[in-house]
Amino acid sequence: MGHSLRKSTFQARAVGAVVFALVSGLAPGCGYRSNFFTASESAVPFEVSPVPDGVVWARESVHAIAWDGAPFPPEETGSFAVSRDGGATYAEVAFVQARAGRYLYTVPADGEPRLRLRLTVGKVSRETRDVALVASQRRAYRATRLLAEAPFGPRDGAGALVHRDRMWLIGGWNPERFPRSTANDVWSSADGVAWREEKPNTFLTADFDATADWEGRHLAGYEVMDDAMWILGGDPLQGRYQRDVWRSSDGKRWTRVTDAAGFGARALHMSAHFGGRLWVMGGQRIEQFVVPRPGEDFSAALFGDVWSSRDGAAWQRVEPVGPSWEPRSFVGNTAVHAGRLWVVGGGSYEDPPAGRNAREFRADAWSTADGAAWTKAREAPPFAPRQSHNVVAFDGRLWVIAGYEPSGNLGDFWYTADGENWYDQKVPGFVERHAACVWAHRGALFVGSGNAIDGKVFRSDVFRIEPAP
Repeated sequence: MGHSLRKSTFQARAVGAVVFALVSGLAPGCGYRSNFFTASESAVPFEVSPVPDGVVWARESVHAIAWDGAPFPPEETGSFAVSRDGGATYAEVAFVQARAGRYLYTVPADGEPRLRLRLTVGKVSRETRDVALVASQRRAYRATRLLAEAPFGPRDGAGALVHRDRMWLIGGWNPERFPRSTANDVWSSADGVAWREEKPNTFLTADFDATADWEGRHLAGYEVMDDAMWILGGDPLQGRYQRDVWRSSDGKRWTRVTDAAGFGARALHMSAHFGGRLWVMGGQRIEQFVVPRPGEDFSAALFGDVWSSRDGAAWQRVEPVGPSWEPRSFVGNTAVHAGRLWVVGGGSYEDPPAGRNAREFRADAWSTADGAAWTKAREAPPFAPRQSHNVVAFDGRLWVIAGYEPSGNLGDFWYTADGENWYDQKVPGFVERHAACVWAHRGALFVGSGNAIDGKVFRSDVFRIEPAP
């Protein structure tokens, strides 16, 4: 779902991805001093988030340094400095607004094998520990816009799968194109340029037969298992929760596996194919879209549970072993990377009738080898907290792409090889968006569709990102 489930108009919004005020964009170690920075006489106590023991920083990676900025007045400015000799000497690298509470530091590409950072605000200074540096994990990529307007047309929340050496786009939302807000059409492509319609949209009128074909939907669970494409659950836009599961080998003919999956009534859930099983995790029940009727327990809820199935019909709840991620919804994808299933970011949808008056946004990263025991990445990722983003494994790296934050759509790309050292990747011409489609296919990453608003135009573009030669 996009920034509103009840989206009736399209509106571009300013992106507020900058989470710190960087007054000086200087290279680490330059030793420059600003002629307009004046240290205050304040002595507000604060602590800098520690770099966890055992964490090493890869060169050129980006790391978030955080502190409690709330006690500082808006005009208070701080100074960041770096030491490469164990704290004997420091060189200023940037000035920040103390109230921001966060600074993104890019590790230098060369120099000494260790460093530490120091933040000074007024008369108070705080340092990180010495951090060992290892070789850069950055890769060079090139990005190409393949299509400005794909034939499947603008939509968000469509399913995106790779099956039988083709990319597939399934359903999606666009009330200006689809009579019932969402569609059940299916498209496929081998190269991201030539797309063919495999199944037309038949979700057109109120007398639609939901036993013969799947209802239109968006932001459902979409997976590939046993040489078939699967649709797991759906959304609440028809005034009820779609709890059905469907499968197809060719995208044209679909078979309903169950009309009441064991994971229950929910929307905005995550799904995965991992360890030979289908998975459904998290999600939300939203009272403003589905009002419970007598005898129904569809009250508002934000889920942190995990379910799995071998056949899509019988579902078992997986009990957590130890700490796990907090309840959440609105994660566009999960991904399997380095033999582990990853949950990154997410949040919740506002639901005023249930007392949830604001959305939540997250930027944490968790992974598991079995779906029960989860491990949180020791460092918080540097990107802005977000929801309705895409998470995908490609080129031996875990990618986080675009999404939605409180100030609007995002258009950034981030990747990591180890879950702790993150790199940003520029994609020229990419319009900020949420609820996009991503495909890892034939050695390239394809990104398209989504709530991409360029001016007042809802785009259906397609980009290809691939390793540079």
